[in-house]
Amino acid sequence: MDTERGTLHDMRDLAKSMIRLPWAMSMLMVDRAAGLATSREGWSRSAATLDEVSHAAEGHIDETVRGFYQLGDRLQTGVVDQMATGTRLFEPFMETAARVFRRTTGTADE
Repeated sequence: MDTERGTLHDMRDLAKSMIRLPWAMSMLMVDRAAGLATSREGWSRSAATLDEVSHAAEGHIDETVRGFYQLGDRLQTGVVDQMATGTRLFEPFMETAARVFRRTTGTADE
C-alpha cells in the first residue's frame, strides 16, 4: 500500500512540475515584454535572459534528443537571420509594438 501511495505522490509531483513550467515561461515572457517596451537595451537583456533559460533547458535534454533540439534551433535561428539579413525588417514592428505596449500600460512618453 505504501508503494502505491509513494507512486501516486511522485505522479502528483510530476504533474505539478509539468504544469508549473509553462506557467513560469508565460510569466517570464510577460516580464521580458516589459523590457522590450522600455528601450533597445531592454531587447538585449530580454534576449540574454531567454537564451540563458534555453541553454539551461538544453542542458537537461538527453544526448539523443539534444541533437534534434540543436537541429530545430539552427533551423529557426537561420530562418530569422535570413528574414532580417540586409534589411531592418523587425525594427518598425518592434518600435510599433513598444509604442503600443507603453500606451497600454500607461508608460507612454508621448
